[in-house]
Amino acid sequence: MNPLTGKVQRSGTFDGYEVAGWRHSDHPSWNVKVWLAGCPRDWFGYTVTAGMFELKMFAHAQREAVLHAIGAWEAELVDPKVRNEPSTTRGATQYLRYVTLNDDR
Repeated sequence: MNPLTGKVQRSGTFDGYEVAGWRHSDHPSWNVKVWLAGCPRDWFGYTVTAGMFELKMFAHAQREAVLHAIGAWEAELVDPKVRNEPSTTRGATQYLRYVTLNDDR
């Protein structure tokens, strides 16, 4: 987190997609961009709050990549040791399970 702005920025990859995102530490929404790995010009932008996308998302693979990334980022923010683990799947899986159980779409 940038202590001057309170802004958290993260990036990562999942299943052939790259995801970059940011949020302010006092706000729950992530602003993310997602694109096929190696094609950064073809990005799609979304705002995601508690697993809910503000805009309808049609690409299931993009949705999974975004939710996986946010889950890993949130796990890292809660427990900084997660960043040093070989895999952040644990945090992402918990986040995806929460989203699945609370998905009213």
